[in-house]
Amino acid sequence: LAKFDYVYLDDVAMLAVKAVAGGNPGIYNAGTGIATSVLELARTVAEIYPEYRINITIEKGAAVPRRGLPSLDISKARRTWGYQPRSLRDGLRAYRAALER
Repeated sequence: LAKFDYVYLDDVAMLAVKAVAGGNPGIYNAGTGIATSVLELARTVAEIYPEYRINITIEKGAAVPRRGLPSLDISKARRTWGYQPRSLRDGLRAYRAALER
């Protein structure tokens, strides 16, 4: 299954603020460094919203993307600015909390 590097937007915004404040110019990756499938994402969303009883099904013969994007190497941003993105689960929990405010 295709996998992608999902990242919580607040983590990217905080990284951008730190980059503007200082550090060596260059190319830095902003991600989590972890590739996650859409199925894993859906299961995590279902876990974060248990009251909705989300039923995840994969239909036989459904077009399933086979190509994704590799996880990003975030070590340069981690070394330069102490970048420590949230996990997918923690990012989704924070997103839910923001929606419920």
